[in-house]
Amino acid sequence: AIDVSTGLDLLRSLVPFQPTTSRTFLPSQTLRVFCRSSWRQKDSAVDVTLTVTGGEHSPPPVHARLEASAPDRMGRRVAVFDQRLNLAGLPPGKYVFTLEARLTKGQPEQRSVPFEVR
Repeated sequence: AIDVSTGLDLLRSLVPFQPTTSRTFLPSQTLRVFCRSSWRQKDSAVDVTLTVTGGEHSPPPVHARLEASAPDRMGRRVAVFDQRLNLAGLPPGKYVFTLEARLTKGQPEQRSVPFEVR
């Protein structure tokens, strides 16, 4: 068994806030989309796109080019995407947010998370 306080300390080293497992939200709420990307190539940046699909009034995609940290001693670079997604304006319904990251010569990597606005 893991001590709850020890578990929270381990979690804080990965994300700078308390994540939620809830997938149902009110229009007055804001989602925080956080992703830490790492790679072992010479690329010094990664292109990231956040899209929301599922409703008639989905917000426009958010595009970002994230500059990476200097390579660590293992040759790994790291970049962080940290974006707030305001749900105001989204009518009630089921949605999916997808975060896609792509290096200059790499295949895109993506993660999708379904959620509902009530």
